[in-house]
Amino acid sequence: MKKNLIINGENVEIELLVNRDSCVEFTFKNKVYKFQANSVNDFETFLSGTHCTKVIHDTVNFVVDGKSVSITNPLRSRAKSNSDSAGSMISPMPGKILKVLVKTNDNVKKNDPLVVMEAMKMEHTIKASHDGKVIAIHCSDDQLVDGGVQLIELESEES
Repeated sequence: MKKNLIINGENVEIELLVNRDSCVEFTFKNKVYKFQANSVNDFETFLSGTHCTKVIHDTVNFVVDGKSVSITNPLRSRAKSNSDSAGSMISPMPGKILKVLVKTNDNVKKNDPLVVMEAMKMEHTIKASHDGKVIAIHCSDDQLVDGGVQLIELESEES
């Protein structure tokens, strides 16, 4: 069964072969991936199979081998508030803001680093989802934040 996902803003298609009992098998770019998920706690899962690794996650944001990945189902994302396309940069999970890298009215390009935060003993860089201007900063250095909290607002260059 073909499935579409949005991975870091890019719409990709996978062929889902198995999805049951914490086991997922799929093909992507003609390569087969197979995972068995074993939850450690609400924010950590150990994946065994094609790649054995510990994954830190919330509902759509994942840290795999130290790399931040955002994965959403395009059909589900339409039903939720579309805060990312409106220019919001959201904290992936509870953590501490280490450094705010931008100021209000700064112009940024897509993927420019905006905020560095620490969560689950790892550093996460929140990046710009699109080109634009920083219109609001809702966090500061050394601040503790919850997951899913709006950190930065960007105004699109088209606005």
